[in-house]
Amino acid sequence: MQYGAIILLLQVVCVVHAAKTGRFWPWGYVVIFLPGFGALAYVLIELLPEWFGSVQGQKTRSRVFSTLDPGKRYRALTDQLQVADTIATRADLAEECLTLGKYQEALGHYEHILSLPMGDDAVYAYG
Repeated sequence: MQYGAIILLLQVVCVVHAAKTGRFWPWGYVVIFLPGFGALAYVLIELLPEWFGSVQGQKTRSRVFSTLDPGKRYRALTDQLQVADTIATRADLAEECLTLGKYQEALGHYEHILSLPMGDDAVYAYG
């Protein structure tokens, strides 16, 4: 009984959403005539890509991935620094070091930036 009510509620929400967004044809009929599976298909095919394509969805996804693997961006920036030792790359790596709590390494990167000819910007001195 509980599952039937949940499926019915999910179907109603999906049909109303499809109607409001102009997707009633064919999604409204798919959701109505395939109880449960139609709503699941609507969520997987229409709503999830929409959610992940939005700015808030991208921020949420990046937060989840950074929580699961906090050193991924650090490793990528370290590899990028090996390829091209630029002020921008070193500054990004120093900021990531500060985020990860590697303060001595960040200090070394900022001092190296300040010793470069074009690295005398106040932003780097602040870092």
